[in-house]
Amino acid sequence: MLKKISVVGLALVSLMMAGSAAAITCTSVATKQTDWNKSAAWTNCGGTQPPAGATVIIANGTNILADANTLNVANITVNTGGILAIKSGNTISFSGNLTNNGTFTAPAGSTVALTGTNQTITGNTTFANLTLAAGTQLTLAGNITITGTTNLTAGQIVSTCPTNYTITNQTTGVVQNSCATGGGGGGAACNSLLPPMPAGGNVVASGGTTAVGAGTNVNGVAVTGTGNSILNPGTTTAWSSAGAALTAPPSPIPTSTVITTVGAGGLAAGSYGDVRVTTGTRAFTGGNYFINELYVAPGATAQLAPGDYYVNKLTVGNSNTSPPGGTITLSGNGLV
Repeated sequence: MLKKISVVGLALVSLMMAGSAAAITCTSVATKQTDWNKSAAWTNCGGTQPPAGATVIIANGTNILADANTLNVANITVNTGGILAIKSGNTISFSGNLTNNGTFTAPAGSTVALTGTNQTITGNTTFANLTLAAGTQLTLAGNITITGTTNLTAGQIVSTCPTNYTITNQTTGVVQNSCATGGGGGGAACNSLLPPMPAGGNVVASGGTTAVGAGTNVNGVAVTGTGNSILNPGTTTAWSSAGAALTAPPSPIPTSTVITTVGAGGLAAGSYGDVRVTTGTRAFTGGNYFINELYVAPGATAQLAPGDYYVNKLTVGNSNTSPPGGTITLSGNGLV
């Protein structure tokens, strides 16, 4: 009976030791550059180099060189005044987060391997080669530069809107950012208060726009992201056909009150005061139109061919009539 109790006690001690090792935090103490795998470089590390799953802290005033491939640790923090370097040809692997507040040196030929599921890199950091496991989702809390190669894809970058961080290749410049349209990690593109622009086309706001920063409240909408603008009061927008250049609108749009009623022959491009479609289907034959006011009467249809339309005021029908509204249709394959 006594022997049985003794065995159970040993098992409990063994389990407790295993749990303690899994939660170990190794802090560097070497004030002169010392190899990562030297036990003398660390304190609270069990008399060895940081084991797999350990948290690693590079303390202020210490200097560590990863002169061989490291075991797969959890988190790495380089404190202010601390130095962590990788020897060319070797790899540092970790499954948690990297926080770089000190000096991190990764020369050509060195590799940093991210092996976890959800990982964060904090602080501006330069890597030679950066590899990610297939399922890794990376959140940036600093700008990173890659001087060598990486298998990082846009789909692995978690959106950080409204704060934007960049991934830069020294040869080609910025190749991705954390607040991009179609940003990775399932992160949605940042909000824009301007209408979407068709691919290859152009958009012009007749009265200009005003840039708004993140956190601004516009008509009850909280602005997020960067590069957002709102239309100035009285402004209209127009799109060009894909790939075509826009003709700049007059400044201001004509304010003439001369009435032009569109007949069966349609209306050619040009500058007009008040344009009225009062009956039937009337065609706008396409091109650049600059119109003070466009009115489409109840039951009438304005058919717009591809072109650029700048309209100060648009009125479609009248709520006091029956039927209450007119119709505007788009013809052809262009954009208006």
